[in-house]
Amino acid sequence: MAIFITAEIGINHNGDLGIAKDLIKISKEAGCDAVKFQKRTIDLVYSQEVLDSPRESPWGTTQREQKEGLEFGLAEYQEIDRYCKEVDIEWFASAWDMESLKFLDQFNLKYQKIASAMIVDQEFLRASASRKKYTFISTGMCELADIDKAVSIFQEADCPFELMHCISTYPMEDSDANLNCIHTLRERYQCKVGYSGHESGLAVSYAAAALGITSLERHITLNRAMYGSDQSASVEPSGLRQLVGAIRKIELAMGDGKVGMLDKEVPIAKKLRAHINSGLATAYREKASHASGSRSEKAKNKSHQIGVMQGRLLPKYQGLYHAHPVGYWQKEFDLAAELKLDLIEFVLDTNSLEVNPLMSKSGIAEIQTVSQQSGVSVRTVCANCFMDAPFHSENNQTVEQSLNVLRQLMEHCAQLGVTNILIPCLDEASMDVPARERFVNRLQPALDWAKEYQIHLALETDLAPREFLALLNQFDSPQVTVNYDTGNSAALGFDPAEELATYGSKITGIHIKDRTRGGGSTVLGTGDTDFDAFFQALSKTDYQGPFTLEVYRDDEGLQIFQQQLDWIRPKLQAWGANQ
Repeated sequence: MAIFITAEIGINHNGDLGIAKDLIKISKEAGCDAVKFQKRTIDLVYSQEVLDSPRESPWGTTQREQKEGLEFGLAEYQEIDRYCKEVDIEWFASAWDMESLKFLDQFNLKYQKIASAMIVDQEFLRASASRKKYTFISTGMCELADIDKAVSIFQEADCPFELMHCISTYPMEDSDANLNCIHTLRERYQCKVGYSGHESGLAVSYAAAALGITSLERHITLNRAMYGSDQSASVEPSGLRQLVGAIRKIELAMGDGKVGMLDKEVPIAKKLRAHINSGLATAYREKASHASGSRSEKAKNKSHQIGVMQGRLLPKYQGLYHAHPVGYWQKEFDLAAELKLDLIEFVLDTNSLEVNPLMSKSGIAEIQTVSQQSGVSVRTVCANCFMDAPFHSENNQTVEQSLNVLRQLMEHCAQLGVTNILIPCLDEASMDVPARERFVNRLQPALDWAKEYQIHLALETDLAPREFLALLNQFDSPQVTVNYDTGNSAALGFDPAEELATYGSKITGIHIKDRTRGGGSTVLGTGDTDFDAFFQALSKTDYQGPFTLEVYRDDEGLQIFQQQLDWIRPKLQAWGANQ
């Protein structure tokens, strides 16, 4: 089960809504599941004596001025609620008094948090438990008797909860972490247990993840040097991305705990143990045969894998549908799973290059987690960024930057098991003869990388079949292949039989869409694509790759996609049955 990761903004926004929104955006892009704030009614939480006492701060010289300067009111929380919905991340807050608890009721939040300071207030606990919201209960500054009472209150109210091991020092010394309390809490209360950390580094959080926590909360900040008592115990943006990425890898690495030889280990065991007992050979052969059979079955099924171009199932991103949907791409995996699709072809475009999860290790870890949970894989990437910055550009700096992006992309894609990176060379990136020479020369360094990472650079061009084949032959590399697009072929007036006979085994990816001759995309079956001729020609090849539906869509998205999927699936199944 995935660890629920909360980025605690708390009061590190320093009363600035702009900073709060920046931290929300950073948390979403890092892959956090939620952000959390703190809500106080100043005159209820602090005595008049404390509020009148001196304290230098950016807001004045008294405790009251400092605390009121840090506190958000209704207008700010309304904007936080709106903005979190916009970027698609959950938010909640730890209330520090009964009025704040009531204040938060108006936002219909899914979660609530009991701060360590509030766990001994039984009246507050009963009021919180009566909300029936899933509750995270921090156990800092607690004795077992305190936790016993809190747990009994939530159990009696039938309110779902989990405990969070916590040490309430800021920052916490690693030597004080006492992470074995996670086991103690889990065994004593037979409930989920998370970790709320106040350390300045990341190692303790990694260790907590390896101990099987179900939630993790860390304070975050734009800069630890900023004003505030919690800043030094917080994680900066780069650290947050590193933290989330590593946590997702730890989740994958923990496995299911079942002991047994992996299929991958069979040939190694056979080789390294050959001198010990030849009688083992039979067992290895049986295991290897089973593994080989599994792989063969997977290869066979690969012919029938159907995917969707990223963004086709979701609301348009900034009015665009052929773009990486920043901030809500994860939703498409569950939608694809519901439609019984196997794959999503990720999009890497210029506008989202820096925040696209393909371009960071933490992002790759998040894709792996989302893919594992949904059962929908990423095996192909449409690198639209190379249309804006093509390899055949006459600007050497543009080409150098694109090569750097491509190398980093291949390194990360290899971790996902991506087999095809689509490089579009059409429309505004179309190539004349001189451009083709530049393209071949400039892309030569990438061939070694592609071989190293076992990734195909699948070209999509508007060249006629013989010209395209001549371009492929110039590379003379099995790593440079063809991505065939049924709609583009129809729009250009090409004959699919001629194209497929020309490219043959060089085709490693196929886009399914319909277009009119010389025009744009249209609903499958209503344009000039001759799908019967296409599948008939395809049956004469040994194509084993996926089919990616890059189909027409409107503002509705999902409904029009479902209609086209229902139309094309029988044709794909009929083709597969004849292979």
